[in-house]
Amino acid sequence: MLVTTGDNVDSAQANELDAYLRAPDGGTIDPTDLGVGHPASPTGGPDPAYWHPQPGSADAWSAKGFPAVSGVVQRAAGPFTSPGVGVPWLSVYGNHDCLVQGRARFPEGYDDFLTGAAKPVLAPPGYTPDADALPSPMAPGTSRGSIGLG
Repeated sequence: MLVTTGDNVDSAQANELDAYLRAPDGGTIDPTDLGVGHPASPTGGPDPAYWHPQPGSADAWSAKGFPAVSGVVQRAAGPFTSPGVGVPWLSVYGNHDCLVQGRARFPEGYDDFLTGAAKPVLAPPGYTPDADALPSPMAPGTSRGSIGLG
């Protein structure tokens, strides 16, 4: 028997749940159904806050040594078939399965925000993030494999 410990979908979205269920049951999974490669998604847009593996990308992560891998987003966006796990499986409920990004309850009006005609794509005017909001996981004072938070 296979048991997963939850957090299999990120924002209680039906498209994520459908794709997740096809993985252990078997079936075709199309990552573009989840937004992979879409121009408005982190994998398809030019936002420098996200790593863009295409050679020559101007993002903060490439400058920190993340690799350039030509064509990886396009390959990741291609449909594939899961053979399924071949055994009975059970998935328990995790916080990401029911909360906004796994951290917060859905506020009033959130469904309207998600399904409305506009999408915020920029930070609010005047917002400036800290110099490096994500320190190196290997920085002094951090454990291997964890991220130091200050």
